[in-house]
Amino acid sequence: MEDFINDPLVSVIIPVYNVLPYLRESLDSVLAQTYQNLEILVIDDGSTDGSGEICDEYQQKDQRIRVIHQENRGLSAARNAGLDRMMGEIVAFLDPDDDYLPDMIRIMTDVMKRYQADIVCCKHARVKTNRQMNIERIRDINDKLPGQEMIIKPAEALSALIDERIPFPVWNKIYTKQIWEKLRFPEGHVYEDVRTIYLLFEKADCIGTIDQILVLHRIRAGSITRTKTVKNVMDSFLAMKILEAYVVQHTPGIFTEEQKKRFQEKNLRRMIIRYSRWLICPTAENNKVREELKRDIFRKKEELGKHFYSRKTTVTWWMFNHCPQLILPIQKIFGISKRIFIKK
Repeated sequence: MEDFINDPLVSVIIPVYNVLPYLRESLDSVLAQTYQNLEILVIDDGSTDGSGEICDEYQQKDQRIRVIHQENRGLSAARNAGLDRMMGEIVAFLDPDDDYLPDMIRIMTDVMKRYQADIVCCKHARVKTNRQMNIERIRDINDKLPGQEMIIKPAEALSALIDERIPFPVWNKIYTKQIWEKLRFPEGHVYEDVRTIYLLFEKADCIGTIDQILVLHRIRAGSITRTKTVKNVMDSFLAMKILEAYVVQHTPGIFTEEQKKRFQEKNLRRMIIRYSRWLICPTAENNKVREELKRDIFRKKEELGKHFYSRKTTVTWWMFNHCPQLILPIQKIFGISKRIFIKK
């Protein structure tokens, strides 16, 4: 009991919108945490499928749960509502179709206290399932974090972020409350993690990394980032454009010229792949956006010059110019081959 009293209060913010099949499992994973001093803020963002009623049911079940019902305003607004109301010294986020492993909060807060870190990152496993998640169904493990417990400075963390050695999502990290002062998620946009995480790293004194899988992330059709509306796609490009401007602004300094060029090339490949997807989904709206994207692709190529660092970019650019309709099928074939032949 004494240990429990001395533990800092951790606020877990869970935005909820129409996730009825997964919500109980996700909430149960938080209630099952070995770390007990929790404030669980469940933000019902105007759900219409009965998720709001499940939230209320769990609030009656455990006094640590506080439910806030609001009209549908999007993921960023729901998370911001939690940040505005949180009482904890530490904050964590969980998507309502994901799960924490039982020791997640305990292990992360121990590292935070031990090193006086402002942010702590752990590994996560991607689980492709519409059923109950468990460790046996893991399809892909995020293994880019350093292979041991480490403390790094903001510049090193930012460098690792754009190299994708540290993932962008906010839900595999915990944060001190003060680092969120004067900072919120951009409302009205998706891919809000990309536009927020580098600002948090910039404000931190130090960042901890843990070589353990502590979050199970569900990959499912119908999730926000897998719903390929024109707005979602344009939001993704806006987020990467803002991040690229930050990288350019801080080169040299935080980033090297080679890092900047590779990051810009990766953005070019993303644009080309999206262009190829719109080729097989012809609608008036898609065709208009595709032509705008094509112009942006040629402008991006002019910025990068004649030569690429990456052979992958060279091949992608050649295909864009000669057979763009084949880019998506070939990408899918390579993805399937990787899952079959490369042991994780």
